[in-house]
Amino acid sequence: MSKIRFNLNGKPVEASYEPGMHFLEVLREELGVVSAKNGCAPEGSCGCCLVMIDGHPALSPSRWRGATSSR
Repeated sequence: MSKIRFNLNGKPVEASYEPGMHFLEVLREELGVVSAKNGCAPEGSCGCCLVMIDGHPALSPSRWRGATSSR
């Protein structure tokens, strides 16, 4: 299991994740964020899973790649 640290809503957090986890799973299961929903995942066409990463919209069902690990 890997760990990542990043700012969530302006506060530093740390989360654990397994390879292949969706970012939505990390948010909901590891960090307790329930505002991002699993509406039509993994398609992402309904928009209820939309999150902002570095000021840009992203669909949270995308696979976790640790892309924010250096931020």
